[in-house]
Amino acid sequence: MKLLGLMAATMIALTACALPTAKDKYGKGPLPNRAMVERYYAQYLEKASPQYFFVANDGSNIGYSFCEG
Repeated sequence: MKLLGLMAATMIALTACALPTAKDKYGKGPLPNRAMVERYYAQYLEKASPQYFFVANDGSNIGYSFCEG
């Protein structure tokens, strides 16, 4: 039984080490479609509980997520 628990803990630890973090996904460089990105970002900041804001590398997709409740 102890061996099973040890195996489970090891699998969880190894899986957690392999997951990418938000830091790994941060972008760099100039923002494409800057005016539109700034408009969306202003809307995002007005939300009661803003959570995620994203911009595609080429600026073709911009969006955000928030929690109303």
